[in-house]
Amino acid sequence: MNLHKAKGLEAPVVFLACPCGESDHDATQYIDRSADPAAGYFTISKSIGEFKTEVIAQPLGWGEMNERERAFSNAEKDRLLYVAATRPKQMLVISLYPDQQAKCPWTPLVDGMDLARELDVPAMKLEKKTELTEGPELQNVAEVRKMRLNAISEPTYAVLSVTGQTKAAGDTPEWSAEGRGMAFGSVVHRTIEMLGKGLPESELEDTIRFLADEEGMAEELISEAVRVVRSVIASELWQRSLRARRRLFEVPLMIRKNADRIGGFSDAGSAASEVAAALEGTGSIQYAYVRGIIDFLFEEEDGWVIVDFKTDSVTEEKLQTFIDYYRPQVQVYASELEQTFGFKIKEAGLYFAQLGRWAT
Repeated sequence: MNLHKAKGLEAPVVFLACPCGESDHDATQYIDRSADPAAGYFTISKSIGEFKTEVIAQPLGWGEMNERERAFSNAEKDRLLYVAATRPKQMLVISLYPDQQAKCPWTPLVDGMDLARELDVPAMKLEKKTELTEGPELQNVAEVRKMRLNAISEPTYAVLSVTGQTKAAGDTPEWSAEGRGMAFGSVVHRTIEMLGKGLPESELEDTIRFLADEEGMAEELISEAVRVVRSVIASELWQRSLRARRRLFEVPLMIRKNADRIGGFSDAGSAASEVAAALEGTGSIQYAYVRGIIDFLFEEEDGWVIVDFKTDSVTEEKLQTFIDYYRPQVQVYASELEQTFGFKIKEAGLYFAQLGRWAT
């Protein structure tokens, strides 16, 4: 660290190193600091050989300017020497270059030091160190290290899906062989959301064609997707939502639950116990993040209505099995919105788009 960087710092013991490199030579530039603004003057030199230079031009009155600049430079050296001498709190150790003292910047600090009393050097008693006769059990050290790494690598939380957990706990219904796949459901959901956020109904079919290409849905399903979406926006449920105070689409939820309270899915029935059982025995798991997305909810005068759109290929005969299978999901959403966020939920249900049925 140089002296400029040491300004304002202190230490119990300070060493002044680099006892050489000091030089005394004529100035090559002069700053008139009494002027406002300050004025600068400089000489022009040319190199002679590898180490010498020759002045070929200088300002008028340069001799006096040179002396002033040298005096300023020497005063600056004294100021830096003062900084060096005042950094230590207890001891200052100085490196010297006795053979050529003119090259040592610290020489002025030792003037008169021959009259100072030398420091007392306390007697030192050599400490007998214990001889190492045997090395560590490296195998045991490696095993302990591995155990510690395994312990700190254990996860402290789990990430759960409302949909996945509620579905895992229910009796799976008999799916139709004529199911249209996930791409169909994504296109329908996204189109409903866009209509709810202001998409003109006149652009419905073009939008579905665009989304079908983006989601990878088969072209022959476009007309069915149009029919399903039109049936949704013509439904009494949709008309109710148009008269509502507020409407929200695709609302994400992320809820933190303590592992021992994951059963807080109070209305999810066996789904809660399934989740709790999945976490039981994993001692490192302290809490779980439960995430999900609510398709649609709107606020009426006396509370909120939660809607989960379903695009499954369902018949009237098998409808109840699908209701039983999906109902825990919306019950979880309703419970968490009430308990965690303080929403008043008046109704929560499933809208089966193919049948145009609203089931609560």
